[in-house]
This record gives sequence, structure tokens and C-alpha cells, in this order.
Amino acid sequence: MGMRSWKTIIGWDSLWKRIFRIPPDYTKVRFATSFRAAKSVGKKEIVFIGDKSSPKWAVIQCPCGCGDLIHIDLMGSHTPSWTCQFEKDKTVSFSPSLWVDSSKCGSHFWIRNNRVLWHSD
Repeated sequence: MGMRSWKTIIGWDSLWKRIFRIPPDYTKVRFATSFRAAKSVGKKEIVFIGDKSSPKWAVIQCPCGCGDLIHIDLMGSHTPSWTCQFEKDKTVSFSPSLWVDSSKCGSHFWIRNNRVLWHSD
């Protein structure tokens, strides 16, 4: 039996980042009352719009670096919509995956515990 590559070791990337305290891709979470207040979204920031107990939207800059703002519908009454989980360690996860139309940058990824996990097509 040969040695497994480090890529096959489950959780290695996450463990490595925690051991060496590498910051998550999104380092700041804030709440705003309107889209106008969310216009100045930082590169590593998730802005929630609405009440802290049940935000209606989240806004992020695309993690590919193109600079586009991604508006994430959390209401569930519209299609498509996403859910967000506020984790015990004060990070945020979204479900299902997030994507940008192929007419723009075409990014496809998940956000789990503030980390971007890229979808490999």
C-alpha cells in the first residue's frame, strides 16, 4: 500500500490553516439596514442586510477578485435563495453553493466558516 498524497487527507487544509492561524477568506461580518449602507463592502467582508435575528440579504465581493458585488437572497420566498448558518465560532456558512453568471466571471464556490471553497468544474 503506497503513501496517500497530502491532498487525500481529509481536513488537512483546514487543520493547517488553524495550526498556523491563517485568517479566513472573509474576516469581517457586519449588519446594515439597507443596500445603500452596504454599497461599501470590503474585499474580506460579509454584509448582512436586515435584522440580526433574520437577515434578508447578504452582500459580498466576489472572491475571484473581479470586484463584482454578489447579492445573496436569504428570504426563501424568492428563487434562487440561500440559507446562512451562524456558526458557534462566529463564522458564517452559506448553502447551497454560490455562483456568478458566466457572462461575468463565472465563479462557483461555497462559503464554509468564512472560507471560500472553490468548485472544481
